[in-house]
Amino acid sequence: MKQNVILPLVAIALSLSARLSLAQSDDPQRPAAQETKTQTIPPDPQRPDEHKLPQGRENPNEPAVIRLTLTPAAEPVPALKYELLPGPLERTPGNAATNYYRAMLHIQQAIAAVPKEESQKFYQDYESIFDRPLSEMPKQEMQKWVGYYRNALAETKAATYREECHFNLRVQDLRGMDTINFLLHDFQSARDLGRALRLRARLEVSSGKLDDALETVRQGLQLGRDSAEPELLINGLVGIAIISTMQDELVEIIDQPGSPNLYWALSSLPRPMVDLRRGMRFDMDMPERMFPFLKDAETAQRTPEEWQKLMMESMNNITEVSGSTVKMPQWQSRLVATAGLMMIYPEAKKRLLEEGMNREELEKMPVAQVVAIQASRAQKRLYHNVFKWTSLPYSQQVSHAEEATKKLIADMGGPGQITAADPLFLGRLLLPAVQHAMSAEVRLQSRFAAIQTIEALRMHAAANRGHLPKSLEDVTIVPVPLNPATDKPFPYELHGGVATLIVAPPAGRLEAEGRKYTIRMEGP
Repeated sequence: MKQNVILPLVAIALSLSARLSLAQSDDPQRPAAQETKTQTIPPDPQRPDEHKLPQGRENPNEPAVIRLTLTPAAEPVPALKYELLPGPLERTPGNAATNYYRAMLHIQQAIAAVPKEESQKFYQDYESIFDRPLSEMPKQEMQKWVGYYRNALAETKAATYREECHFNLRVQDLRGMDTINFLLHDFQSARDLGRALRLRARLEVSSGKLDDALETVRQGLQLGRDSAEPELLINGLVGIAIISTMQDELVEIIDQPGSPNLYWALSSLPRPMVDLRRGMRFDMDMPERMFPFLKDAETAQRTPEEWQKLMMESMNNITEVSGSTVKMPQWQSRLVATAGLMMIYPEAKKRLLEEGMNREELEKMPVAQVVAIQASRAQKRLYHNVFKWTSLPYSQQVSHAEEATKKLIADMGGPGQITAADPLFLGRLLLPAVQHAMSAEVRLQSRFAAIQTIEALRMHAAANRGHLPKSLEDVTIVPVPLNPATDKPFPYELHGGVATLIVAPPAGRLEAEGRKYTIRMEGP
């Protein structure tokens, strides 16, 4: 019987994990781009490929190593000559969502027009393109796919220059299982647009068209911010995923001889680039959106049968979310719900009494109502105890939220345990996703700060005969950014003319999520 209660909840966990994977997966998907024409800076054949991108991991459990061979670059004149997002005077009237939907339609049409074998081969090879030295880029193949998606990329450019972006999904109106079943295929297509922009940027870099590549990255950064406009956590993570790929292309641009210094362009970016607090707040309210009866559990007047029915419907709905075609008979659903309620009731009652509820009133309530009240209070307590940390600086929020989440999950019991601390299992399902999202936002901002630090090193070298500083404290020409994850300088060392800059992962995350930049500085 206990197994029958657990199976539907495992199903919803799988469903939620699948949706989250749409936002974080790095699998190749339909890349394309459109080339533009500006001044060309030819690649330098004398620069050793072994010191350039691609990057790699000597150990999969350690940070990725990104090898850079940089040239000194002074502050541009004027200082804000370069911007990484469209400025107010560049924007045109209208809602970007319209153009984005057109771009998504163009991508779907282009996919349908490409022979299946050709598209499959390109998708399989897509990620490997970015692991190759620029001299080994399959430029003809890349250019061909740029052509396939030229219409989609033209609409994307128009979208990124619009004055506003509102998808008007009205997610705040979602209730019941619609909260989980709400489809977001559109924003998976937004990731396809991001991959297309990345492909075009790398093609432009390999051809020495750095101005074009910067323009493409601008569009990609704006696309990421616009994709995060709806107040869903998934959208925020999609936006972060797109922007993360643009960070890689920024580093590739910076690694080229003759590239402009982007220190002030990076310093002018919004902080954070994607604010996930709206999405986390939406998730914090998820239990009451999924099960509206929790909202008035303490005041509603329902019969014991009505409370029982609500619990049965909740369990059945959870099963349907998984896509399962197997449904328990009504008598079995009733039996499972009754057994679960009776297991939780004594501890739920005890906790409510400890919180000050009137014993006489509790005794009069149906068993299912007592459990519903405890479920409502438990969910609010869980989310408030984690969400409150998001109002603090990154250096404080992640570690404290990590500790709070561990304590809360320990109190709630294991994945298959029925407990009064988490009667509907929602805390154990949703809290890890919120915790993961907090780390993703911190990681994104840390990498921007690291790239800005690299530009400070290039500016220092331009003023010091091409030499790297012995320490970051020696850089005085501009302030060196702190790592927002720690509010401390990035670890930096210089040995034998090669500098090492370490970007540690957010607190509690795997070392593999960090990055290690090795930096050589060539003559100007």
